[in-house]
Amino acid sequence: MRENKISAIIVDDESDAREVLSNLLSKYPNIDIISKNSNVSEAFASINENHPDIVFLDIELSETESGFDLLSMLKQEHKPTIIFVTSYNEYAIKAFEFAAFDYLLKPIDPDRLDQCIERYKSEKQSKDLQKQIADIFCCLNKNKIKINTRTGFILIDPDEIVHCESNGNCSNIIFNNGKKVPVSIHLKGLEKLLPSNNFIRLCKSNIINIDYLIKVDRKRKLCYLKNSGKEIELKIPGGKLKSLERRWMSD
Repeated sequence: MRENKISAIIVDDESDAREVLSNLLSKYPNIDIISKNSNVSEAFASINENHPDIVFLDIELSETESGFDLLSMLKQEHKPTIIFVTSYNEYAIKAFEFAAFDYLLKPIDPDRLDQCIERYKSEKQSKDLQKQIADIFCCLNKNKIKINTRTGFILIDPDEIVHCESNGNCSNIIFNNGKKVPVSIHLKGLEKLLPSNNFIRLCKSNIINIDYLIKVDRKRKLCYLKNSGKEIELKIPGGKLKSLERRWMSD
């Protein structure tokens, strides 16, 4: 933070809501509101130009835009702290508590705002922006898991994974649309992330989704997966053959 000043922007499509929050924040002499924005493009431009410490972000900006659209555009180097300002009910808000730094429920309670600001001062920017964004989207996509890549991360529905193969200290994920995506995690790490009811570690080099398993050749110790109309042949270590059959039969 620059000279103990906290720079902030407000993002809300309703002018009254922007003014209410602005007036509430005016009682904090160390908070400098550098812009009040009504849409994603305005907010994105302001963040790029001013690099604020805090973004007070409404979730529902319009019928076509949301605060999550803005989050997906932000880059790591800007690292603003995200504080949601929303009319979502208490049940929905619980899904965001661990993901954003904090949240304010409309109509804003001044005491709750004070708690939020004090918490920010004590913790400052301890949370990584990319983790915030990933956690938020994972909240919204309950079936998805976050997996790091060389350039960032991807959110994956495990049901779309046919199998995973080792690639040195990294791995490749093969999807049911035929795509192969390299990820920055070894196969053992992937095994911990993937649901055990669908996936089985076939050997040191492969994890398979048994939902795509179509046949097993006991004599040749091979299994076959079907993906996009094509069969994939994989070797089965002798010790895994019976456990694979038991898993397949139990499902």
